[in-house]
Amino acid sequence: MLSAKLLQRVEDHWESIASAVIEQTRTDPNTPHHRELDDQELIARVRDLVHNLGEWLASQDEAELSARYEEVGRARFLDGMPLAEVVYKLHLIELKTVEYIQHANAAQSAVEIFGELEMLRALHRFFAIVVYSVVKGYERAAAVSVRRRACA
Repeated sequence: MLSAKLLQRVEDHWESIASAVIEQTRTDPNTPHHRELDDQELIARVRDLVHNLGEWLASQDEAELSARYEEVGRARFLDGMPLAEVVYKLHLIELKTVEYIQHANAAQSAVEIFGELEMLRALHRFFAIVVYSVVKGYERAAAVSVRRRACA
């Protein structure tokens, strides 16, 4: 049973999560290409994942989620972002979301603790699908690029 209250809190405070992601992105040696992006682009990327989390968790439409993030992977390839950095950035967004959940949710009862654990489990599943789909889209775009160069 996911805590609707906790999920709503995450969606309502996605900007706090985005700020934490941006702050780390600006100083993290693992995100040199992302540092070149302006704050608005970074905010949009975090918002895309976190602000609509409840929608996906409610529907659990893996096919739609996969298709959406395969396209993101393709776009990141076309942007020239290294795949390792893209995956790291997704991990960073997940990490900052988990940190927010753990710090903002002062779970007092067994039911609240269970709700938090269920939220963390669902969040991990969500990000696992997102990462896999981004990598798949990235690799497909890279393969198409290689074939085009070979034919040219």
